Amino acid sequence: MELGELSGVGAVTEERLAEAGVEGLDDLAEADKNELEDAGMSENKAEKLIRRANKQTVIVNSGEEVVEELKQKDNIPTGLDVLDGNLQGGLREGHIVAAAGGTGAGKTQLCFQALTTAVEETGKPAVYIETEPGRYSPNRLEQLADDPDTQKAIYRVEAYDLDQQELAYEKIRDMDIEFSLIVVDSFTANFRLSEDFEGRGSLSDRSTEMGRQLNGLRDMAKKHDAPTLITAQIYGNPSGYGSPEAIYGGSLFLHSVNYILMMTQDRGSLRKAKVMNHPEVAEEEVYINITDDTLESMENV
Repeated sequence: MELGELSGVGAVTEERLAEAGVEGLDDLAEADKNELEDAGMSENKAEKLIRRANKQTVIVNSGEEVVEELKQKDNIPTGLDVLDGNLQGGLREGHIVAAAGGTGAGKTQLCFQALTTAVEETGKPAVYIETEPGRYSPNRLEQLADDPDTQKAIYRVEAYDLDQQELAYEKIRDMDIEFSLIVVDSFTANFRLSEDFEGRGSLSDRSTEMGRQLNGLRDMAKKHDAPTLITAQIYGNPSGYGSPEAIYGGSLFLHSVNYILMMTQDRGSLRKAKVMNHPEVAEEEVYINITDDTLESMENV
């Protein structure tokens, strides 16, 4: 639907919307009511038009249409054959996947392997959002890449506080580049370090900020239709119910990603990755052997 076809938008209203920078339905759906009022529109009309525009953005698909849509999605391999087999070929375009675990569980190593594989398999660049200084390792990427030029196609974005992290999503969303993979390592670190969220009294504020960040993450992933792999920390679960460890961010986080790769240390150079909460595949464990120059996945050891 064109903007002029929306109920309540005549020639005069369309001119006022243009003055406010609104050129299409998507712009109107995201418009600030106050800016529309500044352009000469009443508060009531501004609210109605924004709501009508948002209603038009709600898409209803038949089951057949959904099947056809999913057929158009590619799975981008991680480079770990057994894990890719369990994931029906790899990380699906548009999905947000969380690799969660404690320190040393292999989350960043998985990200590096996935980055190099995505670039080499698709020929498209990838991007790495670094929220912990010094986490990005050119030497490690060089070790894992099969092609010495692979690293030239991997972008790094520094985001060392929550404001920068949110702006990084917007920056990448607006880039005119077709990415094969987007990595955020780590999504939760800036929340844990922020002085704004100390103590139980700040849980509501933390949830609000995390919700906004997750919305930005989804917008970015949707715009590029690229798989987005994010890492997350875990902490001891003091409630005594369920798992002894919980993912930082709780249920809000869990319900915002497509599924979890729960990673744990095993013995020596081995790590375990368990697929959890995936809507299509069973919970399977994969062993990952991390050496000086490779990552190798296996069903059992």
